[in-house]
Amino acid sequence: MITLKNMAPFKLLPIVFRSLILSLPMIVVISLHLEDNPLVERKQRNYQYQDLVLYKEASM
Repeated sequence: MITLKNMAPFKLLPIVFRSLILSLPMIVVISLHLEDNPLVERKQRNYQYQDLVLYKEASM
C-alpha cells in the first residue's frame, strides 16, 4: 500500500519542473545582461552621457 508520505515527493516533482521551466526565460535574460552584449553597453553609455549632461546643467 502506497502511503501519502511516499507519494509526496512524486507529487512535488512536476511542480518543481514547472517552476524551473518558468524561470528559464528569466535566467536567460539575466545571463544575457551579464554578458558583454552591445545593447547593455550602449544603455550604460547613454546613462553615463545623461549623467554628464545633467552634471553640466547643474554646474552652469
